Amino acid sequence: MGSSIVVSFVSLFAFLVFLLGICIFRASRKEHAMAKNVIYLLIAIIAAIVIQCILLFVPNEKTAVIVNSLFFVNVDLIRLLALIITVEFTGYVFRHEKAYLMIKLVTAMDCLLMIVNIYTGQVFTCVKMQLGDIYYYKVDIEPFFTVHALIAYATIGFILFMIYKKVASLSIEYWTKYIALGVTFSIAVIVNIVYLFSNYAVDISVVSYALAGMAAHYMILEHRFLVIVDRLLSYVLFLSGDAIILLDADGNCIYLNQQAKTSFEVENDDYSMVMPKMEKLLSMSDIDMDKNEYSALCSLDVYGKLKHYEVLYKRMLRKEKLVGSYYRIKDRTIEVEVFNKDKYKATHDKLTGLYNGDYFGEKAEEILRSNPTTQYYIICLDIKDFKLVNDAFGKKVGDRVLNAIAWKIREKTAKDAIYCRLSGDKFCIFTEKKKFDEEEFGNATKEISVLDGVNYPLTIHIGIYKVENRKLSVSAMIDRAFMAIDENKEAYNNKIFYYDDTIRESRYWEQRLSGELEDAIRNNQLKVFLQSQCDATGKVYGAEALVRWLHPKEGMIPPYRFIPMFEQNGLISKVDLFVWETAVKLLRKWKDEGVDDYYISVNISPADFYFLDIIKEFTELVTRYDVDPGKLKLEITETVMMSDLESRLLIVEKLQKFGFTVEMDDFGSGFSSLNMLKDISVDILKLDMKFLYKAKDDEKSKKILKMIVLLSKSLGMPVICEGVETEEQLEFLKSIDCDFFQGYYFSKPVPVEEFEEQNLRS
Repeated sequence: MGSSIVVSFVSLFAFLVFLLGICIFRASRKEHAMAKNVIYLLIAIIAAIVIQCILLFVPNEKTAVIVNSLFFVNVDLIRLLALIITVEFTGYVFRHEKAYLMIKLVTAMDCLLMIVNIYTGQVFTCVKMQLGDIYYYKVDIEPFFTVHALIAYATIGFILFMIYKKVASLSIEYWTKYIALGVTFSIAVIVNIVYLFSNYAVDISVVSYALAGMAAHYMILEHRFLVIVDRLLSYVLFLSGDAIILLDADGNCIYLNQQAKTSFEVENDDYSMVMPKMEKLLSMSDIDMDKNEYSALCSLDVYGKLKHYEVLYKRMLRKEKLVGSYYRIKDRTIEVEVFNKDKYKATHDKLTGLYNGDYFGEKAEEILRSNPTTQYYIICLDIKDFKLVNDAFGKKVGDRVLNAIAWKIREKTAKDAIYCRLSGDKFCIFTEKKKFDEEEFGNATKEISVLDGVNYPLTIHIGIYKVENRKLSVSAMIDRAFMAIDENKEAYNNKIFYYDDTIRESRYWEQRLSGELEDAIRNNQLKVFLQSQCDATGKVYGAEALVRWLHPKEGMIPPYRFIPMFEQNGLISKVDLFVWETAVKLLRKWKDEGVDDYYISVNISPADFYFLDIIKEFTELVTRYDVDPGKLKLEITETVMMSDLESRLLIVEKLQKFGFTVEMDDFGSGFSSLNMLKDISVDILKLDMKFLYKAKDDEKSKKILKMIVLLSKSLGMPVICEGVETEEQLEFLKSIDCDFFQGYYFSKPVPVEEFEEQNLRS
């Protein structure tokens, strides 16, 4: 009988070791903070089981005491590891770290007590007893065993205290995790107490420790709170800010969270109207209802306010069979409104609400791509001298004018037209050609003229580009419409100008010529011609320096083709510097040749006063070439003097003090000539015979010319009249006592060599 009992216990212990070994193997594969301590606990329990097996075969009392002492030390280690794991598992916080250290020290002292017992026998002894046909040695407790029991049961009690304290602080869903550990440790204590007060051979409390170890492994490293997860997921779904709708395999609504109930106005779990409302929402989007998953942005009018929703639908499949499906509906109204607001700011002009230039270009190109056969116009508006409106009436009034133009554009263009404010006072329209009424649109722009009760008519120039070359960018088309305006901006009798390729060719020619100017000066393509100035007998006293461009491809380019262009872009200063220096070089040459009787007149353009230091340029020239400044006559126009009169009067006076002769050119062609005579002390007055050509009444014009000459004589200023072409003109000018003459009647502008041949060497 005894042998069968031993075999049974050995088999049981072997099975427990096998199970604990599996737990150790699985724990070693876990990346968990507590995995190492769990493994140590399981190893200690295996050691305790092995020792119990050895106790079944000890040969004598002395050996039994030694093995039992080792067993009690091992159990102390099990309890210590269980304590450490419980502290980590429950998150128990010691008020004093020394208390935790004291528990460990007391356990170590108990271990030492058990080792000493091998020699003293004061804790326990072993008594030989017979069981059937075998003998075994049972622990017989001594007085000091009470110390060991107090330490052991206090440790177990503290472990159970931490566990049940944790249970008391948690919801019932978490109890299983902790109670399983508490129960197994409690059973181990009870079994151990029963063993001590019985005559049973084997301490089967190791079985309880094994169960407690396996429970610790499972609860700490393996257990998942599926019930808790389910409930938490349910709470998350129920309280989610998104509306969640769950459907069964037949498409019936089986669950709504709180947000969905509120959104679909569901009461008392009546889900019957949910899907009809969903279909109404989704009908506003072009989506494929047969897909397993799709999302859409839907808009719906809710109590008069447009709401925007992001709808996600997904079918849930298991082994290709439908389990159910769900909708998640997120309110995106705020995001959409913010996006639309930001997009509006990025695509619209802040002042007028029209498109800005970039977005206008994108929309126009999109329309052109979608309608390849439709004819379109790009129409650009430019308010002439709008800066004067801001200066005279203030920016607020100017802004109201711009808004008035924007509203007039909306009113007078087709509904499918697009329009923008490009910048400042410039607007642009893209519309079908057949829908544009030129007369109506031109009249509409004239209606914008009243500013705060003040009748201030605005001149709005309109440039139109007919879209023919669709490969051009919209910005290039706009540029061409504005080219039409720029080319005709002085045409006050007309306000609408159409672009044609001759404008672009002319502009290209001007830009090309501007780019070639410096090379032309460097390569001597610019030539100075001289036109004689003489008295009534034809005696030459000097000449006016005029420039011509001998272009290698274009041939001789007359000044009227490039001088106005250079005056606009500021390059005229480079031309003038060339002419001035050429003239001074000629004067020096004539001086060296002993012909010092002739002067040369040069022109000063308005731009020269902005780009050049006039006084410095002329004084350095005549000083460098050692030329009498009186031989270089400077021609200025009254237009030059009208802007910034005071500073330019000062310049003229300094030039005169240095010795230069200053001529007033084109006198009579402006609007302030008499005022100029009053303010400017010029040396010579130069009249233009075109004054007569433009007059309706020749006799009246001649009388005015006579009075101008008489006035200049009384002011001590000689008079030169240019543009003299006929003997009749000469006789008239002689009769009014004009001093000097210039014109084709005497000589056309000729190359320098020809002038020298005719006058210096004759």
